[in-house]
Amino acid sequence: MRTTVSAVLLVLALGTLGTTTATAQDLRVEIAEVTARLQAAGAANLNLIAPQAYTKARQKITEAESVYQRGANPKDVRKKLDEARVQLARAESLKEMGDILLGSALTARTDALVADAPAHRESEKSWRDAEKALQKAGRKVESGDRDSAVQEATKAEAAYREAEYEALRKALVAATEGLRQTAKDRDAHKKAATTFLRADTELAAAEAALRANRKDQSEAIAHAIASADGYRRASRIALMVDAVKRNPNASVEKLVLDYEGYMSAAAQALNFTADFREGPQLVSTQLIDAITSLTEDRDALRTEASSAGLALAELRAEHDFLVFTSDSLAARLTMQADSLAAQRQLQQAEQRRMATQLRARQEREARIQAVGELFTEDEAQVAMIGNDLVIRMYGLNFPVGLAQIRPESFGLLTKLQKVLREFPTDPIEIAGHTDSQGNDQRNQALSERRAAAVRQYLIANMAIPEVQISAVGYGESQPLASNETREGRAKNRRIDVRIVLPEI
Repeated sequence: MRTTVSAVLLVLALGTLGTTTATAQDLRVEIAEVTARLQAAGAANLNLIAPQAYTKARQKITEAESVYQRGANPKDVRKKLDEARVQLARAESLKEMGDILLGSALTARTDALVADAPAHRESEKSWRDAEKALQKAGRKVESGDRDSAVQEATKAEAAYREAEYEALRKALVAATEGLRQTAKDRDAHKKAATTFLRADTELAAAEAALRANRKDQSEAIAHAIASADGYRRASRIALMVDAVKRNPNASVEKLVLDYEGYMSAAAQALNFTADFREGPQLVSTQLIDAITSLTEDRDALRTEASSAGLALAELRAEHDFLVFTSDSLAARLTMQADSLAAQRQLQQAEQRRMATQLRARQEREARIQAVGELFTEDEAQVAMIGNDLVIRMYGLNFPVGLAQIRPESFGLLTKLQKVLREFPTDPIEIAGHTDSQGNDQRNQALSERRAAAVRQYLIANMAIPEVQISAVGYGESQPLASNETREGRAKNRRIDVRIVLPEI
């Protein structure tokens, strides 16, 4: 009898333990589900559209987690979770209205984040003002005051746009302003006034272009580069003026001889000898004539290359027709396979098709080999991935955190243009990649901006239709090497140029 009672008590105890464990697991699942719902609300900007409801929901989830960890009554945990669900439902019900009333401000906020506005001292105040105004707008949405919500959202949008501009301006002209100060410290604004003024004009044009169009910064970048070059030149002129003042005769003679030496080197490269007996004007005219002749030759070569591209397209069309004809013939001959003659014809058609494919493949391989020889190992790696030709531009480097193309990259991009002219009609994808250092969202945005900068550069310097070339950013999602080493991170920071070749 005692044994039977003990067994019953043991079963009841195990049943109670199983129920307690199941309840704990269920609570853990519920907390995770509500937390995931809160995260989804944040991703949908509900923390901005309905900040009070979102904050209360987050607070209740935190309290539920705390009660759960203390092992309190499961009813208390569920009460906190139910209160969080009520606040989340309230926030979710306001999403449609919030998107309408605050949509432009939210878009401006995203653009300011991409520009890294919160991290720059110059844009920090505008960012804080924008955040305060957007919080007010969200509270007005929650209270149902639509007019006030729109007013505050308009203020927020303007402040976000100003923060975006200030951050972009800092990134674009910070180095230029440093060069300007160096030139001014050397009195270049007095000793090289014209050159200094031109650089000031280019700097103002860069800022105006950036304010007018922040999505496409190519014009602003061009003005900023011209401004920087101008300040460097003004500094050099100021130093030369100082040297002349210290020793007028010797310094002037040295300047003239240096000047003639530079022109002589250019003339020698253009296959004629510079004669300065009648001054530099005649030599200058000869240099211009020689360069004009080279430019005309280049344009003629481009025309020939374009004609060759058209001829290649015609050959491809002929090849496609032959393949289609061969396939059609093969289908007809298969139906007559009982005839020895038909079988022979089928074999001959297949041989012709294979020969056509072989010639096309050999031609492509030769062109790809020639492409690979254009680059050094440090500049780029050329490879076939599937049916696509991929050029991994390891040597195309950008300033840290920026998407501006440096002048020292122009030579490498010129080689890339030669490659693209070998494939004049094939679709091109410019893909930006970063290493894993920093914020995921910023890395994604930076990779997109860098890819877009390369695309814009190629469009500006080649007769290539915009619809033929696309830009995409992959952020840190497609590493080639470990991000744990400097060498690996350097490999992962790259621009991939993918040329989509037709199947052979």
